[in-house]
Amino acid sequence: MNSLKKVVFLCSVICLFIMNIRLGAQEVKEIGGEPLEQLKKDFKERFIYYTFDYLRMYKTFAKDNTFVDYLNDGNEYTVFAPVEEAMEQYYSENGGRNGNIPRLRNTMKYNIVKGRMLPEDFKNEQKLRTIYGSGSYIDVIVKKGKVTLKDMQGNSVKLPKPMIFEKVVIYPLDVCLRYQ
Repeated sequence: MNSLKKVVFLCSVICLFIMNIRLGAQEVKEIGGEPLEQLKKDFKERFIYYTFDYLRMYKTFAKDNTFVDYLNDGNEYTVFAPVEEAMEQYYSENGGRNGNIPRLRNTMKYNIVKGRMLPEDFKNEQKLRTIYGSGSYIDVIVKKGKVTLKDMQGNSVKLPKPMIFEKVVIYPLDVCLRYQ
């Protein structure tokens, strides 16, 4: 009986070793990938809340699949990322940083649109469907080549110069766009 336990143990060790070799050879994706990394580095003082909340939403809601790693899932997206002041305003109106977490998740999803949109891709009177769903959209107003976004609450913001990545375009906004 003792020798059977030794054989099972030895086989288990060998299997774990082989699994580790295979896993080590795979590329490990970091949450948010290059876009989130650049937000942390390039605009360190402007995106601390956004990067923290993106990670927090992923860790909280990935299990039930209501928030996935949009910045690093291989699909193309346009992200309207609120800067610090916009996030502070959002927190003050929604019970602080740890207020309504599901609402924060929905708001972050409202600020993401499928497809990679450069400034020239926006059209006047266009309605951008957000990944939040529930019939949510962002209105686009183009006048004299300048793009303005208007959320479902009526808040407006001019579109700034984007940060462009392979699959993701990020626009830093002075307003947190809201769905309700």
